[in-house]
Amino acid sequence: MMSCDIPVYTTAAAAATTDIILWYQLWHIIRVFNGPDYTEKSYSPLQIHKYHVIHCVLTSDGSRLIATSMDGKASVVDTQTGRLLTYHQQPSDVGMRAACLSSYDHLAAFGACDGTIAIMEMDTYKTLKTMSVNDDETILALCFTPDTHWLLSGHSVTGDIRVWNAQYLSNKPAAVQMTAHEMGTQFLQISPKYKGKPGESNDGVQFVSGGADCLIHIWSISYDDVTSPRLSKLNTLVGHTGPVYCVKYNSTGETLVSCGGDFTVRLWNMDGECIFVNVEAHTSFINSLAFSADDKQIYTCSCDRTVKVWGVTDTLNLRGEYFIKI
Repeated sequence: MMSCDIPVYTTAAAAATTDIILWYQLWHIIRVFNGPDYTEKSYSPLQIHKYHVIHCVLTSDGSRLIATSMDGKASVVDTQTGRLLTYHQQPSDVGMRAACLSSYDHLAAFGACDGTIAIMEMDTYKTLKTMSVNDDETILALCFTPDTHWLLSGHSVTGDIRVWNAQYLSNKPAAVQMTAHEMGTQFLQISPKYKGKPGESNDGVQFVSGGADCLIHIWSISYDDVTSPRLSKLNTLVGHTGPVYCVKYNSTGETLVSCGGDFTVRLWNMDGECIFVNVEAHTSFINSLAFSADDKQIYTCSCDRTVKVWGVTDTLNLRGEYFIKI
């Protein structure tokens, strides 16, 4: 058990190794823990940013992490050694907010507080494209379609979801622009059912969004080599009484887990039914969560300065197993 006076901002779990990555809302430190015993890595804590670390994602094998910071940088770090591999510097030095990886970790995308999006090739760490969307809007969320052809972005002011051609990213208008959430689209994730394999159909690829309006939407995006993508809203999940900060699919894409400003953790099925709610999960905002690789645990991270590990039972109830006091 560890203690500190800085609220934990968020957490992530590697898809293959269930390593837990922790970092702080009001500090520039990243702390890295191993699962399942939750021992801290020997090189942790990492201090590679000057200002607040806002978001972090892991490659599918857990070997690298990407962190975005208010110092205008997105860093790539080796999780085995803690070595800084490279970083993307925002030209205007404005804070970096969102980050995502494509299928098979070929590309990374970063979103900034001035509405700028950048795409980096993960093999060479070369920045391939940059684009300015809107100086007045922060990019809060990003995700690639499974074949990496399209990039979806979530916006702060309009609450839009916009769809961009990731192969020809430019300052041209988005291929699709749709208002999704009032007061901001906070989170986006493509369903893991779709792998982006050659020959896989792109008709009806599902993704989920969470918003500051307390709602969760399940969407479908369809596209081919000729027409622009088409977005359809399939369902709206109602239950949260505060902003929804994070929504994650389990590995099969059959269950969603969500958290937010109402201090609760909720489990949902694809019919839109809330099948479990933990009303006493934390005593402050729950900023992020993640399923473990085997879907048997959920990690939640809160401004109450705790990271909690929950066991998921056969009936999809949550039982508290362990917690780390930060």
